[in-house]
Amino acid sequence: MNPGRSRRGGMPDDPEEQQQPRFPPEPWHLEGNVHASLWAVPVSAVARDLPPAMRPVACRGRTVLATGWAAYGPGGTLSYHEFLAAVPVVVGRRLAVSVIRIWVDDPAAALGGRMMWGMPKQMGDLRFERDKAFQASLADGGRQIAACRFVPRLRLPGRWPLVLRTAQMLGAALKVTRARVAGRVVPGRAEWRFAADGPFGFLDGSGPLVSFRLERMALEFGG
Repeated sequence: MNPGRSRRGGMPDDPEEQQQPRFPPEPWHLEGNVHASLWAVPVSAVARDLPPAMRPVACRGRTVLATGWAAYGPGGTLSYHEFLAAVPVVVGRRLAVSVIRIWVDDPAAALGGRMMWGMPKQMGDLRFERDKAFQASLADGGRQIAACRFVPRLRLPGRWPLVLRTAQMLGAALKVTRARVAGRVVPGRAEWRFAADGPFGFLDGSGPLVSFRLERMALEFGG
C-alpha cells in the first residue's frame, strides 16, 4: 500500500529505522467521510497542549474545540481511520488550526504525520460502524477514551470547499501546512461519551454546539 523511499517521504537508510513502516511523500490525497462536532470549552482545557508560539482564538475565556472521526478509504494515498481534536489558533498574525490530539490505526499514517508535519499522531484502537446511524469508538491501552453516535438530518446541496492551514511544532520549528477540503455537508445530531479520567474528561456530560458529516470528502494535505 505504501511506496518505497523517496526524497521527501519514506525512511532514512539507517538499518534500525528501516524496520519501521515506510510512508508516502506529501502531498497526501485522502478520500472518505468525516463526522465532526464543535464545542465551546474553557481555554484552560486546551492551552496546556499548545506550545508558546500559538495562542487559541478565544472570547471571554472560551475557545472552540473540534473533535472528529475520519474514515479514509480506497482511492487515496492511504486507507485508515482517525480520531482527532483541534483548536483554532493565532500564529503571528495568521489564523490556523492546531491538532492537539490525534489517534490513527495505521503505522505509516502515524509515522508520516509525525515526521512530515509535526502531527502528534499515536496508534489507537478505532472501531467504526455504520448502519442507520454512524457509530465509532476510540480505545487506548485497552481503555475506551471516546465514543460517538451520529444521526444525519437533511443533506445540504452542493459540495463545500475549504482551505485551511495547520500549525504544529516539528521539532523546535513551527510547521505550517496547507490543506484543501471539499465534500457534501450533512448536519446531524451527535451523542458523545468520554472517559471522565481521560484526555477529554472536561467534555464528559456536555453537548456539542453543532455536529455534521462531511461525506464523499476529498482532502489534499501538504505539498
